[in-house]
Amino acid sequence: MNSLRLRYYREEVTDTLVVRAHSPTADLMKRLLFAIGVGLLLTVVFFLIGAFFSGGGHSLTAMMIFFPYSGLVASWLENTRGQFIATVLMAVQFPAYALLVAYTKGTRRNVVSTIVPIIHTVVAVIALQIYESSKPRYGVLLPMTAIQQIVGRERRVGTGIGSDPIQTQLA
Repeated sequence: MNSLRLRYYREEVTDTLVVRAHSPTADLMKRLLFAIGVGLLLTVVFFLIGAFFSGGGHSLTAMMIFFPYSGLVASWLENTRGQFIATVLMAVQFPAYALLVAYTKGTRRNVVSTIVPIIHTVVAVIALQIYESSKPRYGVLLPMTAIQQIVGRERRVGTGIGSDPIQTQLA
C-alpha cells in the first residue's frame, strides 16, 4: 500500500470516519492532461495571433517568432512531404514547453521557466535569419525591368551624364 496515500476526513452528515485512497498516478495524470491542455490552448492562441500579424501568409515573420522549430524544419524540407514534420512540431511545441514546466519541481522549475524562453528566443532569431535570407531581394529598378521583360523590349542604357551604373549591370 506504498503507492496509495490515505486521506482521512469526517463527513458532516453522518459524522463517521471515511478512508479514501488517493493515487499519485492520478495526480500525475491530472498534471499531464492540464499541461497538454494549456499547451494546446497556447498553440491555438499563438497560431491565430501569428496568422493575423503575418497578413494571412504574406509574411511569415510572426509565425517564425512564435513557432521557430517549425520554421527551421520547413526551410530545410521545402517542397517535400517532410513538411508534415514541421506541422507536427508546430502543434507539439507549446505542449512540450508546458510539460517541461509542469514536471519540474522546486527551484528547478524556476530554472526551466527561464531557460525555455531563452532557448526559444535564440532559435527564433536563427529561424528569422534563415527566413529573411531565403526571401528574394528586389532592387529599386525591379518594376522597370519586369515591365520591360514582359513587353519584350530591351532597355537602352545611357552612357552620358546621369547614367546609373546599376542599370548598366542589369542590361
